[in-house]
Parts: sequence; structure tokens; C-alpha cells
Amino acid sequence: MSRREPPVRRPDPVMWVRVRYTKTGPASYASNRDLARAFERMVRRAQVPVAYSSGFSPHPRISHYNVAPTGAASLAEYLEVALAAAPDLEQLREALHTVAPVGVAVTEVVAIQRGATAKELTASLWRAEFSAPIGLEAAVQALLAAPAATITRESGSGIKTIDVVPALRELRVDGNIVTMVVAHTEPLVRASDVTAALSRYGADWSSCRLTRLEQGSATAF
Repeated sequence: MSRREPPVRRPDPVMWVRVRYTKTGPASYASNRDLARAFERMVRRAQVPVAYSSGFSPHPRISHYNVAPTGAASLAEYLEVALAAAPDLEQLREALHTVAPVGVAVTEVVAIQRGATAKELTASLWRAEFSAPIGLEAAVQALLAAPAATITRESGSGIKTIDVVPALRELRVDGNIVTMVVAHTEPLVRASDVTAALSRYGADWSSCRLTRLEQGSATAF
């Protein structure tokens, strides 16, 4: 009977970097899993010196944060990558950008402390473009005045009831455009949850288009 080989113990990463990218056009409709697989392919094709996890099934150490939902565009998506060597960061950005799929653009790569992304990016600035402004101003004012506004959302564990009010930091309307600052709370409140709440007050969200414009602290916008 052969003895099983012990799991591989890999050295600690040399550095961590944060990658900022956009997803627009066809990439807006990619699932979170599709995007994760796309970045693993990009890392391989760009020959990034990514660090791998230890154990029997090593995998590239890539962590995605606050991923925009399927169907929403974003100008500010982020992930962290552990590296086994310290490359030139602008060359790394260019290499990733060159192999990115249609609709994905890598705009920045910076060195960070591990886990800094979750601490620094605590809210998102969103733009919701409605097909028409009819009833939108009144819906925004009603939501701002509401002590609570619950919506229901399906999840893997069943139906969730979520109050969007505690996560709202700012909500304003200009014509058929609503901009909002939504904190990254637990449970997570999505921009689409806010537009669903607006629809309860009369806004027509049937053809609403969502774009994340930025991520940062709740006081930065």
C-alpha cells in the first residue's frame, strides 16, 4: 500500500496587488463565475507570476470584492492578486489589459496590504437610468422619507426580505437619472434592490439600466 504524499506547502506571496477593471457592453451580462474564470485565463495568458495556494488542489490566489451583479455595468470593479514575484506594475496592467475579453478593461494595478480592499471600499456610487422620468421624483422623495423599505429577493438559501434604507447614504434624481450611494452592509443591499424599492413608490424600473461609477468610503462621494 503506497503512502499518500503530503500536501504541497508553498511559500508566502512576495506581494499583493489590487486590480481595478471595468465591465461594460457584453461583459455586463457575464456571471460572477464567468468573470472569475476569465481572470484566471488572463493571468495565465499574461504570464503573471501569481502565487498559488498550498494543499492538494492549489489554485491561484485571486480574491474578488463587491462584484457588480449580472446585467449591471461597472467602471469600478476590484480584485486582489497574490504574486510570487514583484513585476513592474504598469507592465502587469498592460499585459492583463491586452488579453482581457471584450467589455473588460484593466485600468489600474497598485501594490496593497493583503485584505486592504475590503477595508477601504465600503460603499458604491451607482447611476440608474430609467426609461422615463414619470413618477421618479415623487418615488425618490417617498423613499427618502420612509423609515423602512423592504424588498424580497431570491437567493440560494431561499427568499430574503431586505430593508434598503439602512444602506442608503445618498439618493438624488435629475430627470430620468437617479444616482445613489449604497453602503456595503450585511445583508448586502444591491443597487437593483434600491430601484425595486423605488418601483413600489411608482417609478417604472422595467427598463432601468444600472452602472457602478465608483467604489470608496461612504463619505468620499
